[in-house]
Amino acid sequence: YDVDLQEIQEVIDGLVEQVALISCDGTIRAINDRWRRQVERQARTGLHISRDYIAFLTSLLDDGDDGVKPILQAFQDIAAGTRRTFRYLYKGSGAFAGYDFNIIITALAIHGTRYVMVSVHDVTELVDLKRQRRRMGSQLLRAQESERRRLARELHDSTSQMLVSLRLDLSRLGRGNFGPQAMDIIEECKKSLHEIEREIRTFSFLAHPPSLE
Repeated sequence: YDVDLQEIQEVIDGLVEQVALISCDGTIRAINDRWRRQVERQARTGLHISRDYIAFLTSLLDDGDDGVKPILQAFQDIAAGTRRTFRYLYKGSGAFAGYDFNIIITALAIHGTRYVMVSVHDVTELVDLKRQRRRMGSQLLRAQESERRRLARELHDSTSQMLVSLRLDLSRLGRGNFGPQAMDIIEECKKSLHEIEREIRTFSFLAHPPSLE
């Protein structure tokens, strides 16, 4: 079990978003450095490892942040197995005021155990650019909405999840007793995966701007 968490920790540390691996009961099991830095900046102790993510979202809702309601519902649905993925543009309030976050929640199975992976990408600058572009040509963007939505969903929901699985396999290979040449190849594969994941997520977001929602 500890090995499983070690493997997923290596994978999420290589992602460009803030990422947390959460048990279906809401317990945060692993976070990457980007998630940890954001938590420290916002002084949000409820988002550290072993804390209850569901309780954290509920507390925000109780404080009047209605923007977290669909996030909470989606997390519970995915944890219950009635939904696979969820993506949402969260306009921050309170300590998160002035920020826009692209939140993606997906189901993830590791050696037969179900988890929920939450990734948060700070898209404040991108959203500002989208708003400017919307003012300049909103009709053109609406005409392209259907195809862009399909492409963005296919890129993230399918391709990105396969890349996560591939990164896990590479991490397992890296623990094998191979020669230095093979290890160099594995490391190069990991670097290539990192760049592919970055480009896919950026393109996925650009292809389906929040203004079209």
